[in-house]
Amino acid sequence: MEKAYIVCDGGYSSSTKVMDYQSFQMPEKKRLFYKKFLGGTNNIAEFLAIVDSLRYAKENGLDLKVYSDSITGACWVRNKKINTTMKFLSGELMGAILQAQGWLRDNPDHNQVCKWPTHQLGENPADFSRK
Repeated sequence: MEKAYIVCDGGYSSSTKVMDYQSFQMPEKKRLFYKKFLGGTNNIAEFLAIVDSLRYAKENGLDLKVYSDSITGACWVRNKKINTTMKFLSGELMGAILQAQGWLRDNPDHNQVCKWPTHQLGENPADFSRK
């Protein structure tokens, strides 16, 4: 594992209908951001967490790998778009998704996205611990 990196996670609560995500710079576990929306899905939260982490790194000149435990979120980042219906999402959340997809198209040279090695290191440090 690198000395410094970014780790992110997202989640959705079916009981509260709240989707949120966050990102930390490691090893100091400095929170880079936390965002919350009403509605969404776990995969959308993971996707937005990765894209916002990539955007933060680029805007702040950080040449750090971004780690996520989401295979789906990382796949959507590679494809530069989500693969789910958006018809039941709020306008605010749809706007965030469209903005993220646009940012990926405009920034193909973003930092590397890596799978968090949960089997070796346990839960990712950005995990919400809601399991």
